[in-house]
Amino acid sequence: MAETFEAIRQGSDGFSQRVCLKLALPFLREDVSFIQLLQREARTAAKLRHSNIVGVLDYGSVDGTPYMALELVDGVDLRKLLDLERNLCFEHVSLLAIELAKGLSHAHTQPMSLGQGARGGACQGVVHRDISPSNVMLSQLGEVLLTDFGVAKAMMGASHHHSAVKGKVPYMSPEQLRNEALDGRSDLFSLGVVLYESLSGSRPYDRSNDPATIMQILSGDRAPLAELVPEAPQSFCDIVDSLLEPDRELRPATASELINALNELAPSPRSQRKLGGLVSETRVASLAQHESLPSEEEGEQVAGKAIQSGVVPSAALSYQGQSTGEPPNAEGLSIVLTAAIIIAMLVGIFLFAARLI
Repeated sequence: MAETFEAIRQGSDGFSQRVCLKLALPFLREDVSFIQLLQREARTAAKLRHSNIVGVLDYGSVDGTPYMALELVDGVDLRKLLDLERNLCFEHVSLLAIELAKGLSHAHTQPMSLGQGARGGACQGVVHRDISPSNVMLSQLGEVLLTDFGVAKAMMGASHHHSAVKGKVPYMSPEQLRNEALDGRSDLFSLGVVLYESLSGSRPYDRSNDPATIMQILSGDRAPLAELVPEAPQSFCDIVDSLLEPDRELRPATASELINALNELAPSPRSQRKLGGLVSETRVASLAQHESLPSEEEGEQVAGKAIQSGVVPSAALSYQGQSTGEPPNAEGLSIVLTAAIIIAMLVGIFLFAARLI
């Protein structure tokens, strides 16, 4: 949906702050629904202030180019780390579990205004709806932060149904795939997938195509985590397995309940430092793989007028000239395409059966 750059936010009296500058991709800048999505991400995330959530610092638009300034995490996302390491040790995964659960607990309980014209006027918390390794940021200090609330929706109770299903199929909860009303337990399911993959090196639900993966998620057909990682504590494996229950009534009720269950498995303080060291090594390896980062001149052409002085009354954004992200991948494609494939398959089966009759 967007590309990100490392930028410098400059103000008066020598004020300077490194930020992540997020720009809508050119072909989406005329898409009204996407712009509304980006605006909603900014409004929602700006209200979430927590050490395990990437903060939104500013939002605006210049000459039709929307931008958002985010807290810059000096590190890599979990996807890059898993691509390099394949899987992580229990010590690091238990740290991920506790830190991400803390961030989700804050998001799920933070009072929110639904905006003008919305039913009820206010609600309690937001569901992220897209928990996946690419949305988990890890700093070189070992910090763990959740980012990208671009598809988050305000929780409005059991009677509310979302108009569209968004997310990455292997990480989506059964109720999300069925387009049902969501609560925090949907994010806990996705967190379970992330933890399972981080510890074992494979996803619990991941077939050769999206329709098959969807059927696997809905049926709960997976191997218990302890079978893949017998050296991990059985109690931790049981917790992760409980997060992956197809019936959300069998999962932990809240992120706070999950934190309480994980407390006995909390890693030592040195775990964060060790994770930070691993992140630093991964960052160096990742940068080495980039054969041609954009030059400062090329970067200024991409960022354009969105970074000119005066965009924001209190501060301006000056581009530094280094991309921090990668092009969107197929994993993030809309579930709408998958639904179309399933419908086409069902129609084909029906027509074939009709011919036999």
